[in-house]
Amino acid sequence: MKRLLLCVAGISIQISAQDIQVKMVTDSYMDIAVPVIGKVKVSIKKTTYLAKNMRKTVDSFSGDGFFSNWIIGMVSSTTGEIVDITSAQAWEYNEDDREYWIIPFIHEGHKDGPEGDEDQENRSISYSFSFSDKDDTNDGDELTNIKRVGSEKIKNIHGFRVREWATTVSRGNDRIVIDEWAVRALPVLRLADSLNREIELARGTPDSVIDLFRFGSGFSNNEILLGIPSLDSLMDVSDIDPIDGEVIKGNVSFFKDDELDAGFGSEIIEIYAETFDPLFFTIPEGYDNIENE
Repeated sequence: MKRLLLCVAGISIQISAQDIQVKMVTDSYMDIAVPVIGKVKVSIKKTTYLAKNMRKTVDSFSGDGFFSNWIIGMVSSTTGEIVDITSAQAWEYNEDDREYWIIPFIHEGHKDGPEGDEDQENRSISYSFSFSDKDDTNDGDELTNIKRVGSEKIKNIHGFRVREWATTVSRGNDRIVIDEWAVRALPVLRLADSLNREIELARGTPDSVIDLFRFGSGFSNNEILLGIPSLDSLMDVSDIDPIDGEVIKGNVSFFKDDELDAGFGSEIIEIYAETFDPLFFTIPEGYDNIENE
């Protein structure tokens, strides 16, 4: 049985992982240009509850402007998912319509590897950016360059003492700027990631995908999100030092021909361990069970 070592007022105590649950709340956004419509910004507040063999997520969507809210209205503003390893069952639910339905416990598409799993965990709106628009055989001076700068100044974000890191990936007039803020250590985030990893492994998620979306890993090393093939190799060749600690906030900005084209970001606004309550991992009363394609 896994046990968590906590230090409270200088006194170390051990708590069984089966006695607690972790609550984590993140704020994310995506700001993209849609043809004809123009700029669209969508925000997602995600609340995740993790316990031994169980996970519950609640996604609340909001938009900035008429078209953003129209797009959100097409997919519902508040949805969620519950996964239970013990019973090998999973459900999704819609808070707006007060409905729930059974979904496959084993993720579909994992047999195709990471490329077939880009909308892992929830049906999110995605944006793809790549440096492959130009002919790679005639690169000339168009080689991909990477640099990273870390600040020595300590800042306070949502109660976390963090350092800022800025990573820039450039190719010609196009570049990606990733600003990230990392705390040196966050044991409760490691616990949450460990619980989440067990659930994803049980659902058939490949290790490579789990590692890419590890809690606290940030954006700057994720080649799927950034659209940069062989990013790890480029980091090694460029002697880029890894970010020290757990990333709790990150913003990604995409520039084309030196003009801001799109962006997205995410930050942990709260995370803590609390007493395990099985009611958090059940469908609320009064919800109708439906067949959902």
